[in-house]
Amino acid sequence: TRQPQLTLKNEICVLTLHLAASALDEKGILGIEGKLISGEEKYFAAEFLAAAASGYADSTIQRDQNLQGNYVEKPGTDTYAKKALTSALSKTADRFGEKLKSVPEYAVLEGPFDIQVLITEEPKLNQ
Repeated sequence: TRQPQLTLKNEICVLTLHLAASALDEKGILGIEGKLISGEEKYFAAEFLAAAASGYADSTIQRDQNLQGNYVEKPGTDTYAKKALTSALSKTADRFGEKLKSVPEYAVLEGPFDIQVLITEEPKLNQ
């Protein structure tokens, strides 16, 4: 998460402070209503579909039960191709999952409006 900053400017210098703070609306209620913009749904859908396809491909691999009751994959080019597809789809799902963790989010607010800033820790000077 991004730490809020407060930047103060004048003709001589620019001062940037890192804040631990929350924004309150005009009534003192935590948060300000806006529209959340994120690409999360795109990566989530891609991860979901890749994982589902991987599971489906794995389920089509023919398996036989041995004398101990364990299931063993039947050897053959069909099994090898399906295993390769399963592995590739699984890695793709993992990659989309990693992208999902770092997808940028931001909110768009329609202003102007007055807010209150509740500072919860002493501001730190940006160095």
